[in-house]
Amino acid sequence: MFRFMVIGIVLILAYLLLKRFLFPSRRVDDRSRDDRRIKGEELVEDPQCHTYVPVSVAYRVSVDGKTLYFCSKECYRKFREKGGHVPD
Repeated sequence: MFRFMVIGIVLILAYLLLKRFLFPSRRVDDRSRDDRRIKGEELVEDPQCHTYVPVSVAYRVSVDGKTLYFCSKECYRKFREKGGHVPD
């Protein structure tokens, strides 16, 4: 009788291990879901090249009391050379 119980337990464990390795769970852990979540950020338009860039990486300049956002220093330089005006 004891032998049948041991064989049964071994078969159940073997089944669970095979199931785990052959058919992995598709459930996503909550922690990984939070890591993959995309956080939104405001985009601003470059007045020179009209490219939209995230506020956090934009090149900021205050012109006539208004903050302008550029995609790069190069775009800001071109804006100044053309005598760019502050958009309303």
